[in-house]
Amino acid sequence: MPSASNLCRPETRQRYCSTASNCATKTRGTFEAGVVKWRDGSRVLKSLNAALMFLLELGMLAGFGAYGLATGKPSGARWVAGLGLPLVAIALWSYFAAPRSVHRLAGAPLVAFRLALFELAALAVQRAVSTKLGICFAVVALLNQALALIWKQ
Repeated sequence: MPSASNLCRPETRQRYCSTASNCATKTRGTFEAGVVKWRDGSRVLKSLNAALMFLLELGMLAGFGAYGLATGKPSGARWVAGLGLPLVAIALWSYFAAPRSVHRLAGAPLVAFRLALFELAALAVQRAVSTKLGICFAVVALLNQALALIWKQ
């Protein structure tokens, strides 16, 4: 087989390239290889953003549970609120944001719904646990949902 620099010469094109565009693709230089690497890198970044979104979902449930347990005066009311708030969040999420939901929102309304739940959870964390932790949760959720909107996740 000839080298890459000789591959697209007219005399060798017929033997090694089925089409001209296929031939051009085979002989791209390092710049095109850099573009391919960036595409693979963006796939990794999108996967990391999806994993972060899953961790935010778990943090949302924990934040709602902590808020429910911290607010109730009698012991029974604390447990009802501590279990009830995460269950309400699960019900809303499964109805409007779950990937296999029949009533799933799409596009910007989906991102707005997820962001609203995440920011409510950040407020719950701020009230029940720590102000700094609540602010960090809110900022991470905002960045995550901004990237989700840009990448159409």
